[in-house]
Amino acid sequence: MANISVSLPSDGETVDVADYNTPINTIVNEINGSLDNSNITAAAAIAGSKLADASVPSQKLSTTVGFYATSTADINATPAVVTSYTEIVDYGSDFASGVFTAPVAGMYNITAVGRITNVTADNRFILFLYKNTSTSVVQSMGVSLASTHDPTATIALNIPLAQGDTLSIWGYSEAGTEALDNLVFSGYLVGSA
Repeated sequence: MANISVSLPSDGETVDVADYNTPINTIVNEINGSLDNSNITAAAAIAGSKLADASVPSQKLSTTVGFYATSTADINATPAVVTSYTEIVDYGSDFASGVFTAPVAGMYNITAVGRITNVTADNRFILFLYKNTSTSVVQSMGVSLASTHDPTATIALNIPLAQGDTLSIWGYSEAGTEALDNLVFSGYLVGSA
């Protein structure tokens, strides 16, 4: 912005309208110059280029990321990924064969709740949440099984994920094969990075 002169009028004696208008005209011209069509067009081009070069992925602007699936799979004494699900909701098609793949980097809310009914023997039942590999446990929840109870294990957390990170639920029953009466695995994007 141009500086406004605070000196006395050049003729040294009289103050006329031009002396007042000159600083005001300087301000008006500066504002008008910043708001002309070329500056507005340049700002729009910058915003457009951010979208074009994926600096702001379209997923951040319009895509809902979330899934909700249920399973009644058997689990046994060897920890194994649960792959057989009925998908109830899968916004973005990011959940397949029991694996959720993060489409964008961000914070995700993840929940897994599993219940076993008709327990055949006293033992332990554990759900594991794995990230990216079968050796990277994020969280696990175990419960002791008694043959007179229907135990439930719950995993619930917010977790930061990079684009392409995967999450899966694994089950384990110490005594051998047990049927999950109901396993719910769900998640949604809380906020993108």
